[in-house]
Amino acid sequence: MGVNAPLLQDDASTSERTMGTPAASILDIPLDPPLGRPTLSKATLEWINVTYTLKAKSSKTNKEVLKGVSGQMRTGELLAVLGGSGAGKTTLMNILCGRFTEGLLKGEILLNGVPRPPNWPRYYGFVEQHDTFYGELTVQETLTYSAKFLLKGASDKVRRTRVQEVMEQLGLLSCRDHQVGNPLKLIPSISTGEKKRLSIAIQLIAGPNVIFFDEPTSGLDSFNALNTIEYIHSLKSSRMLMVSIHQPRENILALFDNIILLSLGQVIFAGSLSQAVEHFAAVGHPVPSAGVNPADYFLDLVTPDSRNEENRTRSSATIAKLHMEWRARMEPLSYARALARSAQSEKQEEFVLNEKFALSLLGEYMTLNVISWKLTSRDKLLLIAQAIISLTIVFLCSLIFWRVDKSGFDGVISLMGFLWIYQLSNGVPTVFTAIANTGTLKHVLVRERAASMYRSLSLYLARITNLALFHWAYLLVEGLILWGTVGLQNPHLFILGMFACNMFWVCLGVAFACVAPDLIISRALGVLAVFSCSTFSGYYPSANKLIPWIKYIDPMHYALCQLGQSEFGSEFPPALSLQGLVFTPNAGLCTFTSYWANFGMLFGFISISVVLGVVAMHSGTRVKLRLK
Repeated sequence: MGVNAPLLQDDASTSERTMGTPAASILDIPLDPPLGRPTLSKATLEWINVTYTLKAKSSKTNKEVLKGVSGQMRTGELLAVLGGSGAGKTTLMNILCGRFTEGLLKGEILLNGVPRPPNWPRYYGFVEQHDTFYGELTVQETLTYSAKFLLKGASDKVRRTRVQEVMEQLGLLSCRDHQVGNPLKLIPSISTGEKKRLSIAIQLIAGPNVIFFDEPTSGLDSFNALNTIEYIHSLKSSRMLMVSIHQPRENILALFDNIILLSLGQVIFAGSLSQAVEHFAAVGHPVPSAGVNPADYFLDLVTPDSRNEENRTRSSATIAKLHMEWRARMEPLSYARALARSAQSEKQEEFVLNEKFALSLLGEYMTLNVISWKLTSRDKLLLIAQAIISLTIVFLCSLIFWRVDKSGFDGVISLMGFLWIYQLSNGVPTVFTAIANTGTLKHVLVRERAASMYRSLSLYLARITNLALFHWAYLLVEGLILWGTVGLQNPHLFILGMFACNMFWVCLGVAFACVAPDLIISRALGVLAVFSCSTFSGYYPSANKLIPWIKYIDPMHYALCQLGQSEFGSEFPPALSLQGLVFTPNAGLCTFTSYWANFGMLFGFISISVVLGVVAMHSGTRVKLRLK
């Protein structure tokens, strides 16, 4: 049948280590009202003969990433998944979580003897290998807003207590008021170990029954690696914990209750460390006693050696032999009967979940707005860069179009050029800022959306509101200065028109940041959109000769006419007299002769961009889940 055995139990190896944490902690007590996650006092997660196959992109053959993998973990246990690069550690964790979409999955994954329920993602927390945060927020602010989104029905006092307890248990009190940091924005960072513990703390806020840790010691020095695993070990009393780890030190290895050793997608061993030493000795590979780390020895045995053909053949034969020895030892039929007994005894657990989010749509929007405002107001580089851009635009426009005389031919043509150049020069930095501001935070947004912290609608609306207000503050100052230098007739209408134009580019920029795979592509899309819309807005009559209808679907056509009508009224473009001849430059530029009609059309395009932006935000930040 090719089924591996469950993890072997070894009472002697599961003694608790004292971590100096309180004997009773709020982390182990279900909150009332419920947190929005189901609670299981006792649970077993089992995976039976799991095989996962991916279709290879470069060939017609399929690749088996996992091959008949079986195992289990229980509440109160800390399980390590060991293996070299490509062994299948992260793949196994993603499949147990349901964080995969492609490929063919066979086998069973059971929670307390029954298939995982549709609300399974609410049962677990997932600590990713790469820590992602808002660098401008402090440690306490990060945990506080996470608690607000994750603790459904809890009072502010309970949330504060929860945050305090989590910081205390994970040793974050000393850095609670420090910004998480971002070197790219010249914000000093907390230490790498503190960042890792902060990642764990965020998952602990909602009290999940299961926590998966993907390479939590990656990038840490030996001291912080041990410190992190010790903190994880202290959390196991009421949870199931799974850690994927590449090459742990011996004192780290001793903290795990059980280990699973993977190689080439196959189980080589599953059980306690002492049982692993006995097993490998029994199959002819005893661990040398002279100060050798068992983990290093095991991984040397099961990691493919591709340095040359001879080494590749020898290591492949060793791995195949070890896998067959393990399969032969496990007695698949006895394992199947044990699973049946487990299902009979524990399937009475009910899986009930309130699917609602912790906050209402308005509550999410307001909270996300506060967070966005803190991020923007503390981003000194962004504030300085935008100030330089605004001053440059105002200086050049004032220099070139100083006190334009709108009564003459040259003055009218110059002012029309000013309107076109000004909307273009504001469009490019606006869309770039929206893309950069959202794109650099995309990993954080994906993590938080995966935890069902908020809806994509409230997130998108909060992002565009904050960015629009940020740019409007600069536009207001620019408009007032240009009122005096260029000589605008109706600055209030001009500024209002630029607000609407700016809002459109903000909506589009955030959408591009969500759907594009990286910042380079999203910026390219932004530049293409701004210059295309400005080119076909109708300012250049020759650009519309081949496709004269294109200006009717160009939002900048209505923006340009709106700005022009703020200066010249309904007669924009105005009729001019030159050497006794009366003519209208670029006659027929505007579809509508009313400022407010053009404003309404632009508002319609903004509405369309908001709808498309919400769809882009939803698809671009969603973690797709699959349980079968």
